[in-house]
Formats: sequence, C-alpha cells, structure tokens
Amino acid sequence: MSTNFVRRGRMALVVIALVGTAPLGDDSPHLVAALDIDGQVVSSRAAGKQTVVLELSEEPSAAVYDRTLGGGADPKTRDIRSARQSARLQASRVQRQQDRLAAILTQPPFNADLLYRSERTSNRLAIQIDPEHLTRVRSLAGVRSVQVLR
Repeated sequence: MSTNFVRRGRMALVVIALVGTAPLGDDSPHLVAALDIDGQVVSSRAAGKQTVVLELSEEPSAAVYDRTLGGGADPKTRDIRSARQSARLQASRVQRQQDRLAAILTQPPFNADLLYRSERTSNRLAIQIDPEHLTRVRSLAGVRSVQVLR
C-alpha cells in the first residue's frame, strides 16, 4: 500500500468526521481562545474551564430525512421532496434550540465559550465552561446529556 493512498484515506476520514459541524467564524464574539484575567492573557483551560459536549433533545435533521424517506423502502415509493422538506423544517428547529441555549450559556452566570455546533448529523454544542456550572447546565431545558472531554 502506498504512502499517498494512506494519507488520502486518513484525509477522507477527517473530512467525513467534520461533515455536519459548523465552526464559528473568527469574528464570533463567543469564540474565545484566551481570556483576559486581571490584565493577563491566559487560555480557557488555564482559567479552569473544561471542554464539554452537550447533546440536545431535538432530533438531528439527517435522522428526520432518513425516517421520512423510509430507510430501506422501495426506491419507487420514496418521496424525496417530502423528506427534504421535513429535514429543512427540523434543521430550523435544531437551529432555534441551539441559538436559545448558546445565548443562555454564553451570558452570566455561565459565561461559557462556544467552540462549535453540530446540526445535521447530531444536535450538539461544544463549549468551554467552569466545572462548577455543570449541574445547572444538565438541568437546562433541551439538554439531553453532558459529556466532559478530557
């Protein structure tokens, strides 16, 4: 097996893993690589924040598309137009849910840093937050689970 083939294969895996995520732009007010604490710039990790992935309650739009399409149904009976419309409507619901929770989490008392969103294949937000707020985050409406990344 050639080295070029292995590199291409790994690159394809990285690209596939990133499908469905929406990184925030560099000008996002919620994207913080460093914090200014008492005039000193330190990283979020040094400030005591943990990286956390929140799984939200709304079903991802890709799952709605697949369910509406009928999964393994006969291709002749599939209604692609209806599946696309259902997925678009669900994507709007997911977007609203994520916007609502991002607004709550990036304001006091949480002051979380929003890292990225996953909207189509899963409904997740990645944030950096002070660990003392995790219990309250778990109890927010729309949060299904909280996974702390180490």
